[in-house]
Amino acid sequence: MVLALILWAAPAADLNPPRVVHEPPTMADAQGNWRLWFEVRDESPLFGAALYVRTETEEWKTIEPDEVAKGWFEAVVPARAGLRYFFEVFDEHGNGPTRVGSAEVPFVLNEPTGVLPALRPWDGLTQAPPPTVATPWWQRRPPRRWLTAAVGTLAVTGVAWGSYALFRARPVSSVTLVPVSASASP
Repeated sequence: MVLALILWAAPAADLNPPRVVHEPPTMADAQGNWRLWFEVRDESPLFGAALYVRTETEEWKTIEPDEVAKGWFEAVVPARAGLRYFFEVFDEHGNGPTRVGSAEVPFVLNEPTGVLPALRPWDGLTQAPPPTVATPWWQRRPPRRWLTAAVGTLAVTGVAWGSYALFRARPVSSVTLVPVSASASP
């Protein structure tokens, strides 16, 4: 019973890592840079977003991407063919890291095929409502009618048990019949 009350009163914690959506670019911007965009969704605030880049001759370098819109990160790197990269992020509860790509299997960019238009994926987006998190049934408050029915059932059961116990505790009287002679009649 106590455990049920604790679970019922405990707040729901975010146990899921962030979700990341990324599409490698094929076009560079007018200045000759790659613009790498990462869409990140999570129920909790994010931290630790990092982009790891390298070329075939260099070691991995860490770049901190900018949060350009709610849930969108952007990193700008020089447009070179053969650039390898991967991205990772955590949420405030320590869930993660969620990675797209990895050091073993990074994204590899080819030569740019054109000039990137000025439109960005997050342009024109309205503030999305926060995602709804399904609360487990044991953490939801029961409806008032259930509580009323439970209290009423307990009250009726208590009265019935009390009545039974009262009648059961009374002593049972016994009558002993004594035979009298047949000659004496009233």
